Amino acid sequence: MPLLQTTANHHLLKTGLVYPGFYNKLFPELRDELATITRTARESGLGLWPLDATTSPGGAAITGMASLTEVVILPKLFRRLVDHFNLVEQSPTCFPAYLAGKEDNVEIKSTATKQLSLEPVVQVINGTAVRMTAQSEDTVFTEH
Repeated sequence: MPLLQTTANHHLLKTGLVYPGFYNKLFPELRDELATITRTARESGLGLWPLDATTSPGGAAITGMASLTEVVILPKLFRRLVDHFNLVEQSPTCFPAYLAGKEDNVEIKSTATKQLSLEPVVQVINGTAVRMTAQSEDTVFTEH
């Protein structure tokens, strides 16, 4: 995939400067290459990865809207938390219930499971931290 390796997306993922955001209409071969370089960047501790709390065991400390600027998490998760705080409450306690009602249609590639929302792959820990159980490069969203 020499042409893919010349793109800005490839460079940004390879250097760990962005999260991948995969949708089902992206050719699987391209997605696989981009997922591989994302994993390599994470394992090498490049770019944002040393700060990323998206899938860390303890999760990202989230206590309300203001705390979102103090953590590094997957942008899709960030946006869903912003919506939750604006529409529901300033606590992540009911965040899974909010996600269950938000249609995101996501497939977790490693397990070949399809979900109607992010709720099955998001955990709230002790009411004060949020984490995803799937890596960003392992999630593929369905475009409508």
